Amino acid sequence: MSEAKNYKQIPTGTERGNIMRLIRNYNPLWSKKHLEFFRKYQKSYGIIMTDAFFNKEFDNITYGKPTERCNADQQCYEIHVNDLYVGDIIIIDNEIDILIFDEYSGNGYAYSAIKLFVENYYKCKTSLEAVVRGENCEKDKIKSVLNKLGFIHNCTSSEGNEIWIY
Repeated sequence: MSEAKNYKQIPTGTERGNIMRLIRNYNPLWSKKHLEFFRKYQKSYGIIMTDAFFNKEFDNITYGKPTERCNADQQCYEIHVNDLYVGDIIIIDNEIDILIFDEYSGNGYAYSAIKLFVENYYKCKTSLEAVVRGENCEKDKIKSVLNKLGFIHNCTSSEGNEIWIY
């Protein structure tokens, strides 16, 4: 079950006139693309993906039995640009995480998706937090995007992770 409440015409990348939609996925399942992405960027997301977990999920997908990649406390919004699935926004309590698949990176989709989310979906009265992990190879780029969106740097943990508040 998914919902396509809001969409937005976005001028991103080299082509103008793209349409971005956020579609709520109530049952997000592991795909090979997600597994490979999180394996590659596990330090950036603060997760540990063991070879055993990767191989088990890969086999589950191969045999048509993928498992859920989000738990009941998480909300997943798929990011679609025109007819392409380019990534996800994941909300855990009041924390936002975003992933843009490598082949779509560098087109301004992260900025546009977060902007669309905060303008049309985030109705809570509490602040929204983004964690920029110290080990994230794209941290400077991410901090620039968050700053442009109106997030404010709140604090830095002893591990070097920065908390940004909207």
